[in-house]
Amino acid sequence: MKHLTISEISLLSDMEKKGRKITFDKTKTVILGGNQTGKSSLVKSIYFALGAEPAKQHPRWANAEVKTLLKFAVDGQDFMIVRDGNLFLLFAASGRFL
Repeated sequence: MKHLTISEISLLSDMEKKGRKITFDKTKTVILGGNQTGKSSLVKSIYFALGAEPAKQHPRWANAEVKTLLKFAVDGQDFMIVRDGNLFLLFAASGRFL
């Protein structure tokens, strides 16, 4: 079985002129917050970066046209994936386009 570890996600909205970078601990990350603070949006952003389409999205999030950079490792080998709409770019940790 493959081991997937997510180390960082960066989100950028040209529409809102905002960005956010979240770094995850290598062993455990706990996401806490009250209602409407973005916990589900964060999880959905990870799935979205990997190719999934969320069944439900907050309308504001859907209109923000968010671009995503996800850094992750599979069995200790590092990768980066960029998603911009329906465009996917996959890179090795060295920056080599895959």
